[in-house]
Amino acid sequence: MGANERLPLLERSRMPLYLLLETLLRKRLEVGEWRVGDQIPTIEQLCAEYRVSRVTLRAALAQLEREGLISRGRGRGTFVTSDAKPVRWLILPTDWQGLVEHIDKLHARVVHVGKAAAQPPLEPADGKPAASYWTARRVNFTDRAPYSFTTIYLARDVYQRNSRGYRTRPVLPLLARQRGVTIGRASQVLTVTSADADTAILLELEVGSPVAEVRRVIGDENDRVIYLANVIYPSRHLRIQTNLLMHR
Repeated sequence: MGANERLPLLERSRMPLYLLLETLLRKRLEVGEWRVGDQIPTIEQLCAEYRVSRVTLRAALAQLEREGLISRGRGRGTFVTSDAKPVRWLILPTDWQGLVEHIDKLHARVVHVGKAAAQPPLEPADGKPAASYWTARRVNFTDRAPYSFTTIYLARDVYQRNSRGYRTRPVLPLLARQRGVTIGRASQVLTVTSADADTAILLELEVGSPVAEVRRVIGDENDRVIYLANVIYPSRHLRIQTNLLMHR
């Protein structure tokens, strides 16, 4: 994509200009336009190419430098210091078993950041509410990075069967193996949106960064909603895995 093609994107986007510029520069690194050891164009050249101020460009470069992708030095220019090819290590399967297995393999560490409202935001199609819910807001970490910010509602009678486990570990693998609980249906809806201030802090992102927001609902054999969660994933680590012939 040439400079003339990129400029309308900058003009039309609702994202903060420095963040959009960072995304465009990152893409050029990812596709190998600038490789490790290369010197990228000067600030003056990039400002002229994108028609942005030096302040905006410096803010975009600062984020890439914090991630170790580039190195800047007064009088020596800006150099690529790390391979920026995207690493999509966070998979979002679209089948129940695949989702449970993937979360299990992440060996996540859980950090609680507060409680949610007492009652889940159910919709008529979700099913019947449980009598009460255990709630939590938390961030899941791997050794790589925080990978999700989750607001959880779990039927209290289910929670009480393994309260310590549900407090300290990701819920879905435990729920899938919980004795006496039969999963009647499970669904999720994904929406691409942008990180607000709280999400950005918790997931170590810039405000306005693209994120995937998943609303996940699980019902038991009696159509009772035993689990509802709103899960926010950083899009830069995420890939979606779909078996298009799974029902064949």
